[in-house]
Amino acid sequence: SPERERMERIVFAEISERDKEEYLQEKARLMFNQKRGLSGIGTGPSMLPTLPTSGNFIAQLITEDDWPKLQVNDIVSYVQRKADGNTNFAAKRITGVEGDIVEYKQDRKVKVPTGCVWVEGDNKAQSLDSREIGAVPFQNLRQRYVVSYNLGLLHFRWCGRLNDIPWLLRVLVGLERG
Repeated sequence: SPERERMERIVFAEISERDKEEYLQEKARLMFNQKRGLSGIGTGPSMLPTLPTSGNFIAQLITEDDWPKLQVNDIVSYVQRKADGNTNFAAKRITGVEGDIVEYKQDRKVKVPTGCVWVEGDNKAQSLDSREIGAVPFQNLRQRYVVSYNLGLLHFRWCGRLNDIPWLLRVLVGLERG
């Protein structure tokens, strides 16, 4: 509304550039959430250099119908259960799908169980992933990353597949809904 825009201009005149950037990122995230519920904010070094330590992403929700379509190199978010019983969300790259033989920790190999994927962070030295916690069940998967961005760092990275482009365009113009 015009009144809301006027208030934003007044507030923007009084806040720092960093606060402005954070506000704009949050506003963009909320816009995507209203359209599709697919945007989020990620943090942590496990996916460096592919994903920044903090930034936003646009992702497709993973449903049971999507499980057979998951591929090696997809970046997914999932519920990660830690040894202390707590859970959090993590984002990693799929390095093996059910039935694949994955080599890790020098010459150790494992066959990815049915109904699971093997995930690893791109920054192996700082990643808690399948090398430590084992294969991730399909049921724990939440999203498949399509775009990662951080407006403050001028970071934009395509993480999806070529056939994601039409979907992303529909989401951005508001034609696709969750």
